[in-house]
Amino acid sequence: MQKRLLTLLCLFLVVAGLTVFFFVSDAPEEDDAKVLLSNIDTNDIKQITIQRADRGDIVFQKLGESWFMVSAVKTRANMARIHAMLRLPHSRSFAQIHVKGTPLSTYQLDPAPIVLRLDEHEFFFGTSDPLDDRRYVMFNNTIHLLNDSLFHQLSQAPMFFISTRLVPETETISSIQFSDHVVSSTGQTWSLSPANDAVSAERLEDLVETWGKGLARQVRQYSATGAGERIIVKFRSGRAARFDVLSSTPELILGRSDLALEYVLDQHVAELLFIPQANTDE
Repeated sequence: MQKRLLTLLCLFLVVAGLTVFFFVSDAPEEDDAKVLLSNIDTNDIKQITIQRADRGDIVFQKLGESWFMVSAVKTRANMARIHAMLRLPHSRSFAQIHVKGTPLSTYQLDPAPIVLRLDEHEFFFGTSDPLDDRRYVMFNNTIHLLNDSLFHQLSQAPMFFISTRLVPETETISSIQFSDHVVSSTGQTWSLSPANDAVSAERLEDLVETWGKGLARQVRQYSATGAGERIIVKFRSGRAARFDVLSSTPELILGRSDLALEYVLDQHVAELLFIPQANTDE
């Protein structure tokens, strides 16, 4: 009996030891052990430039707390794309290779197909590693091996970087003028003119909120030659955005001729942007 207890005790100690071993082995590395691509303070960045071989540059500038594309299109930038680029300097570097004595052509860095410039800081994107699919990026005479989450974004056309919001997040809507009615603010509530008792206050709130926060599924270059209804969204700042209804079926397409852009919207969003037409049939 005593021998059996000793055997069980030994087995218990072995299992406990293996558990501790695997727990320690699987524990995440300390942040102090990680090597980062750079220590740039991205809060100070004011301009971003994407250079691609044989294509025009895409340039963004920060104005206040907002980012705008200034080339090749002049409009608001997609903040998700901006944040992705600004995260690059703090990416983890899994390997470092000194440039001195290293043939850059080995990593497709002579020349680099894409260069990302954050103010004066330049990041050169080369080829990917065939074993782990990480990307070689050169910065300050060192080639780093990074997780490849940005290269294909930087390869996209300018439209990929444009904000999909219908109106700027910095603006507050004061009224929305349709062809046959107007939704306007009356203090804390919204009213419809001409009045329609069939349209609730909640429905008006949903309409205004959808215009204020609505996102297009796709933004593309303005190509329409004619337009139907025009919708004017006015803001408390005194500015306004004018949308042309280019198509309502099978999908809603709104155009901004002043920006030379078209916004393609999903049907569930499109339905909330308009007041339903009253049924006049008796």
